[in-house]
Amino acid sequence: MVKTITVTEDAYQNIKLLKKEAESFSDLFNRIAAEKRNMVKEYFGVLKSTPEELRQRRKSIKAVRESIGEDGMARVRRLDARRKELGSCTS
Repeated sequence: MVKTITVTEDAYQNIKLLKKEAESFSDLFNRIAAEKRNMVKEYFGVLKSTPEELRQRRKSIKAVRESIGEDGMARVRRLDARRKELGSCTS
């Protein structure tokens, strides 16, 4: 069965950059989906922590956030957004 989808010109150009030379768009979408599923599986269960370990981790994170202040957190959010942008262009 074949499905037709509509994408913006920007989306098309971005996805076209990810496509390998002899790869169809269907193959590309299947490859990306498989990579994403594998990424999740790779890290599933990696943080098997006790409740006390989780409390300590949360306490440490809170201390770091408090020490860098709101300006630092804003910078962290900007860097994270930029990392996600770049990650979506290099997969």
